[in-house]
Amino acid sequence: MKKSQRRIYATLPALPVLPAVVLAASLAVAPLAVPAQAQEAGTTAVAPVAAAQPAGTTPLADAQSQTLEWELSKRALLWDAAVEGEGVSVVPVDESEPNNGSLKLTKATGWVNEDTKALSVQWTGQVTYTINGAQTISFKDFALEVDVEGAGKITAVVSSADPNQGANNKEAKRVTVATFKGANVAVEGKTVTVGATPEYEGVVYKRDEDISYPDAWPTELVNNVTDSVRSWFYNAGSRWEDQKKPAPFAVTLELGE
Repeated sequence: MKKSQRRIYATLPALPVLPAVVLAASLAVAPLAVPAQAQEAGTTAVAPVAAAQPAGTTPLADAQSQTLEWELSKRALLWDAAVEGEGVSVVPVDESEPNNGSLKLTKATGWVNEDTKALSVQWTGQVTYTINGAQTISFKDFALEVDVEGAGKITAVVSSADPNQGANNKEAKRVTVATFKGANVAVEGKTVTVGATPEYEGVVYKRDEDISYPDAWPTELVNNVTDSVRSWFYNAGSRWEDQKKPAPFAVTLELGE
């Protein structure tokens, strides 16, 4: 089946690394340093800035597969997925539909605190989903943070477009894609595994002063999806509600020295 696809990209010169001061005693997750939004020639700057590695933590091994596998949601498995960059691929659910499947990322940098199990990882690569053969949502440069309590978030540079409603297109910017609590983090030798299910039930999305929805993905993400397909990220009372919930994700990391 031939389906049209459209990708939205935003490219600007990389911003300089911001200095960070980390208290080694806390051993908490260092937040990702994300640059302020800046306009140049009508384009939003979204280049990620790496966070400093805290004392007492172990970096990820170079040239090793650092894997994040995530289908996003049951509904996302039905969207055509096109990937770009190193270390990013789609794992098909059905070999007859190679563009429909789970997202797999393998190229990353970051660190893990082997004692507290806090960690911060940033992957390269981009995936663009095409919905209804027209609207697109792009996710680029995923990042994962987990704190000492097992709570955390996944962020990415997100953009979205609708060729039929250009005024509602959303420029690329880093947003929170998922939040979670009680992540299962295990350290066995040099291998670290992480698993969690993002929050959805009870996360309220407030569309305006008069309308809100009881179950949703993070508001930052929903607001950066073009209006015509935004409802795939909150409970709108349709018959497809079970397909909208965030799916569990799985991470396998290899530590360096």
